[in-house]
Amino acid sequence: MHWSYACVYLPSKSIYLMNSGSGGSSPDWIKDSLLAFCQGFFGGIWSCTSLKSPQQNDDVNCGIYTLMNIAHIVQAVEEADTVDILTSSTRNSKWGNITLPVDTIRSQLANIFVNQKLHIDEMLQHVLL
Repeated sequence: MHWSYACVYLPSKSIYLMNSGSGGSSPDWIKDSLLAFCQGFFGGIWSCTSLKSPQQNDDVNCGIYTLMNIAHIVQAVEEADTVDILTSSTRNSKWGNITLPVDTIRSQLANIFVNQKLHIDEMLQHVLL
């Protein structure tokens, strides 16, 4: 099993894929499936773009890299108020070339999820009501 990340952005009908394995590209069947789903469910013509992301150097830490990519997208959207900033060649190139030890990534993710809690408790209260 391998984990990767797809960001579906409704306003521009765009899908952004981030994959820490396979050189960063996602198989065509994943792109085709996501496009078919979004076009069928939301309507319209959609685009699907693979973004550069940091690459894992083993076969076991894809989940850690996926969480890091999600945190990156959330931060980018909060800063720019749009996910379209992700296609900026400068930002995409810088992000895709980051190399960090897995322990550093785990520490940073723990800081995000534990200290900031990402308001998960509040979200769960609304879902459970």
